[in-house]
Amino acid sequence: EDAPDEVVMEVAERLLRVARSSDTVARLAGNEFVICAERLRNDLEAVAIADRATLALHQPYAIGGEEVHVSATTGIAVSSGGDGPETLLANASAARRAALEH
Repeated sequence: EDAPDEVVMEVAERLLRVARSSDTVARLAGNEFVICAERLRNDLEAVAIADRATLALHQPYAIGGEEVHVSATTGIAVSSGGDGPETLLANASAARRAALEH
């Protein structure tokens, strides 16, 4: 089920705060967001960004005077330079689905 617009906007703002200034944050559809992080020094930097995003998203949301909690699942895909955007998004989506199963 799609989250209310207030929650979607707050999620976007939180992701923008944890992303680096060189990263791109985008809403793909519904409740799905992506952080495109280029020029990573190593794979651990991608993990650090995902960890910051997950921590920020798990904090309570104040919506209409109520405290709302949401869950978030992350998937990470790292390219060695030859993967196109479609492949990276598919790989990140597969990683997210795998995380949901565990």
